Amino acid sequence: MIGTVIRVFLDKGFGFIRGEDGLSRFIHASDLRKGEVWDHVKVDMHLEFDPIDSKKGNGLKATNIRFL
Repeated sequence: MIGTVIRVFLDKGFGFIRGEDGLSRFIHASDLRKGEVWDHVKVDMHLEFDPIDSKKGNGLKATNIRFL
């Protein structure tokens, strides 16, 4: 799935992305694909990711995050 970063906290290692389905998901620095650099993540950046369910927050999370 493709999404757009809507909020990012670089110093804390997490943020939020809105998927093409319109739903917001939690993103974490540890969920970046190997070779991607967390410090390069910016608001309005487009990313590709795999949506998964999580036990925390609203239950929606992105993993295997790749830069486009």
